[in-house]
Amino acid sequence: MGALQDRVHTAVAAVLLRHLGIAVSARSAYPAESTRPPSEPAGAARGEVIVAAGAPVTCLSIVCEGTVKLSMDNSWSNTFQQEINLAPSKKSFVDFIVEQYEFFGERELQHPQCRSVATATAVGAVKLMQIDKREFDVCLPLLTLVLDDHLKINALTRCAFLKDLTTIQKENVVDKFCLNTFSKGDFLCREGEMGYTFFILKAGKVTIFKESEQQCSVMHVAHPYESFGARVSHGELALMNNSERTASCVATTDRVECLTLMRQHFEKLLGPLRAVLARNAHEKVLKKCKQLQALPEEDLKVLARQFEEEEYLGGDAIITEGEVGHKFFVVMKGEVVITKTLPDGTKKELLRLKQGSEFGERALLYDEPRAASVIATEDTTCIYITRKVFEKHLGPLKDFMERHVQEFEKREVELALRFKDLRFGCILGTGMYGHVRQAVHKYTQEVYALKAVPKANIVEAQQQQHVQNERIVCELADHWSCCRMKRCFQNEQKVFFLLEFVQGGELFRLLSKKRRFALPMAVFYAANVVLALEHLHSKGIVYRDMKPENLMIDRTGYIKLVDFGLAKRILNSRTFTVCGTPDYQAPETILLQGHDKGVDHWGLGIFIYEMLVGHAPFKIKAGQNQRDLFKKILSGKYDVPNFMTDSTKHLVGALLQPNPKKRLGRGGMNEIKNHSFFIDIDWEEMQRRKIEPPFVPEIKDGFDLSNFDDYGDFTPAHQRKSRASTYMDEPSLWAGFDMIEADGDIDF
Repeated sequence: MGALQDRVHTAVAAVLLRHLGIAVSARSAYPAESTRPPSEPAGAARGEVIVAAGAPVTCLSIVCEGTVKLSMDNSWSNTFQQEINLAPSKKSFVDFIVEQYEFFGERELQHPQCRSVATATAVGAVKLMQIDKREFDVCLPLLTLVLDDHLKINALTRCAFLKDLTTIQKENVVDKFCLNTFSKGDFLCREGEMGYTFFILKAGKVTIFKESEQQCSVMHVAHPYESFGARVSHGELALMNNSERTASCVATTDRVECLTLMRQHFEKLLGPLRAVLARNAHEKVLKKCKQLQALPEEDLKVLARQFEEEEYLGGDAIITEGEVGHKFFVVMKGEVVITKTLPDGTKKELLRLKQGSEFGERALLYDEPRAASVIATEDTTCIYITRKVFEKHLGPLKDFMERHVQEFEKREVELALRFKDLRFGCILGTGMYGHVRQAVHKYTQEVYALKAVPKANIVEAQQQQHVQNERIVCELADHWSCCRMKRCFQNEQKVFFLLEFVQGGELFRLLSKKRRFALPMAVFYAANVVLALEHLHSKGIVYRDMKPENLMIDRTGYIKLVDFGLAKRILNSRTFTVCGTPDYQAPETILLQGHDKGVDHWGLGIFIYEMLVGHAPFKIKAGQNQRDLFKKILSGKYDVPNFMTDSTKHLVGALLQPNPKKRLGRGGMNEIKNHSFFIDIDWEEMQRRKIEPPFVPEIKDGFDLSNFDDYGDFTPAHQRKSRASTYMDEPSLWAGFDMIEADGDIDF
């Protein structure tokens, strides 16, 4: 199963277990603060059949330990077909692997027959937490959206043409499906008509057959949770082009429910399917190119859109020895041979290249004759980019390679950095659990910010997972718009994050001085944040703490996201933790409905409003409390000043849409980037930091702290004395933090 399906599975398990008061660990399942009697995990030996195809399903099974193989069984499918007097169809077995914290049985529990459509077999020793149908039915209203999303994702993944969509593309497409119902005898589509719709069967049964043949031959009988496109070609081809249906589809039960996706909705979201799949294929191949592996992911995506495709017949010359070259090639399909002319005029074969191999890379660096010829040995497809186009979008490759070498060497020094080589300066900021202090490497004189948090405070506040989330997110966030973590340390009392030192101070400080920003200034900073969020979301990270206080201005005038304490890499479709600054909390967070990256789009809307107006849109009056604030947020009503432009009003309104499924950005960050509010932003120039910032801070040298508040004689509070200290020595809590040398300077 793909990672996206895994995340949806984990989401369902989390909702069920939370409702039932059950906690799951890697070894067993047990009640957590519940009066429910302990439920021992059911065991299954290697090769044991847990449930056979066609057998009654009485519970939802969550895998606590081990793996389970689900085999779609032909005999059970044939039983359905015999019920409606049709000849059995020939279908091969299809296997799916269910891993830890994934589940099975949810489909059958939602249908009257409650019989398994697959055989579940233990791959090795397996432990299962099983939840009966009665308790499952209680949870079902909470799970409906998640299960529907799982159904859509599973269907997209199984389709031949759609399986190569990226995880994010599949997530974006999920919300564009609509529910349609049909009665027995209704045609969902007819052979010969133009196809525009992709179907997934949710409930009921349909028959797909050929009307054009003298005797109608049944191609397939579809059952709930199957995608027609996964079985015959007409489903997904409707998304590909204007083609005629190759078969008819008719409802064969009293009520049939289908989830449908229109081609126009797909193309509005992602563009033409052929172009999307081609771009995905280009990106996949380019990631393997040695010459391009150092490129940041965002630059690689930009580059992939600029490559052009060309086809060659066997024997065609792609590159001719002696000609001045300007193109860099990558083989997408087929094979090429590289030959060189010897002094006696004969051709010597040097190398053969297949899919994913690149050639002609020196053309991106130098104007020089080709040193060899490249010939297609068979029908071959290559993609190419010229030096001129490459430099237009990313600058000279030579400059990039030199920068990459410098960054690599600097990173090598940082990885070898020892805590005892740091000398500590002034306090830069304080928080609820710890503080940040300036730190200087005594040999290189490089300046850093060192965040220190007492372990006892973390345990007392039950923030252990947040600390680990912060470490994981900091390791993944490698975009210039995110404050980079250099190292992380620990000693017996504290954990430490060694961070990039961003010298320009908080954006909040600048906003407080100016009271509010002019529109061009707000647009620039908003665009900066959009790129940061786009990067985080591409890594599966939700930030969840958007506010001006968490944006720092660097010495060039660009801003960086800092403080990833509430950020989380979501391993399911939604998370249910209530967190964030109250003024910035989205309705779905307040209502405990579970949230995803949509909370960051909401936060962006609040941020844009605050920059332009000087305060958050749902500001409450003196004497009111947080309950009043949340009521106001849920009402969706806020004042719109007259000086706001129409495009600003529209963008803020679209981002502050209470329904997360209708909120701008749901279909991807391009929805926001293409809004008229950003009409003056060249996103490629912004990505390369080529746009002149509206404000550049005054910084004398690398030690200048004039853009930070003066904390004077502030002394950080010692860690709290509590029973939590008893648990501080548990090594697993602090995994990933390097232990400080015994003689390290830790007195601060």
